[in-house]
Amino acid sequence: MRDRSDPQREPCALGWTDCVRVMGKERGLGMRGAVDEVVRQVNSRVFRYDVERELDIGLAGAAVASSIEQLTQSCSSVGTRRAAGC
Repeated sequence: MRDRSDPQREPCALGWTDCVRVMGKERGLGMRGAVDEVVRQVNSRVFRYDVERELDIGLAGAAVASSIEQLTQSCSSVGTRRAAGC
C-alpha cells in the first residue's frame, strides 16, 4: 500500500481486477493503470507472435493456429522440416 505521506507513490500495475480497484478506491489510493482491453491485447499470444515477427526475433517455424486444422497442418510441417534438415 502507498505511504500516505508521499503523494508521489502509488501502486500501478499492468491490469487491475475489479476487486482491487474497489479496494484501492476505498483506501484513497490512486488506481492508474492500463485499460483492461490493452492488457488483454498485449498478453495475447497472437500479439506476441506479431511483435516477434516484426522485430525478427521469433523462433524459426513459429506459427499461429486458430483452428485444429491449422494446428494439425503446422505440426505436420515440423516433421517435414526436420526430415529436410531445417
